[in-house]
Amino acid sequence: MSFEFATVSQDLATYLTENVPEQWQVLDAEKFNGTPSRTILTYSQGNVTTSVDGQTMPRHALGVEFLLGLSVPGTDAAKTLPKLNAELPHLIEVLDTHPQLLWTTAERGRTGAGESFYALTVVAITTLTIQE
Repeated sequence: MSFEFATVSQDLATYLTENVPEQWQVLDAEKFNGTPSRTILTYSQGNVTTSVDGQTMPRHALGVEFLLGLSVPGTDAAKTLPKLNAELPHLIEVLDTHPQLLWTTAERGRTGAGESFYALTVVAITTLTIQE
């Protein structure tokens, strides 16, 4: 699956949904506002760039940044962190398998309600089709 710039958010959502464990829920972060009852993977489109890792992209290619959030239900960090750490390798495998997805760091955090999560900035390398 390749990513087109015009449809990159939907392309990424489809790819993630088809490849993460089936018990996970993949959601647009801008539409999710609740307490997770199962493992949740949210995505939110961010900046568009012409360079990735200090390298200028070729003509008609753009990097599109996404913030992915991986969380598990519960607010007791002693219980949820091991669950979260067990889920993260599944996401990393999915990201590393796709040649157009790049990431470097999974930052651990906690929501205001106390849920543990990992936040990953992922760059999707897209192709830009110019309509004439």
